[in-house]
Amino acid sequence: MGLAATSFPGCSPLLPAPRLHGYTRPDPSGPRIQDVTDYNPSFAAGNGDMISTVGDLDRFDSALLGGRLLPARLLTLMLTPTPGSFPGTDTFRYGFGVVVARTPCGVTVYGNAGSIQGYQTWMSGTAGGRHTLSFALGNDWLDPTGTVVDAITGEYCAR
Repeated sequence: MGLAATSFPGCSPLLPAPRLHGYTRPDPSGPRIQDVTDYNPSFAAGNGDMISTVGDLDRFDSALLGGRLLPARLLTLMLTPTPGSFPGTDTFRYGFGVVVARTPCGVTVYGNAGSIQGYQTWMSGTAGGRHTLSFALGNDWLDPTGTVVDAITGEYCAR
């Protein structure tokens, strides 16, 4: 698939260059900000220990949603939302391994988010994989849900 910038670092605390720096506040009420770019992400095995670029995330999402990775019946099952599976919001539902999001303008997108100390990521695309959006942010004091809602609204509802 050409995911040349995607890797699993194992126990290495170093991110390959070029890289986005991650920042956190050890004390959320304090002013001090700490760069947490280089640390061992293996504690988050399978959840945060994959390193990628937004370009690779877009390529993966496009291939997945375009039906090039799974048989059609499995992709359909994966993208079927489970009612009530994302409490407290009408925007999101869970499928099998994906978040199904419905934008305010009625566009349905399929994606997933990830976060680890200092970083927030999101990748999504429309059915068929022709329109994708991926982003990575280098801090962890944003509202993750609000950030995703704003991003998908801006991207998929733009006129």
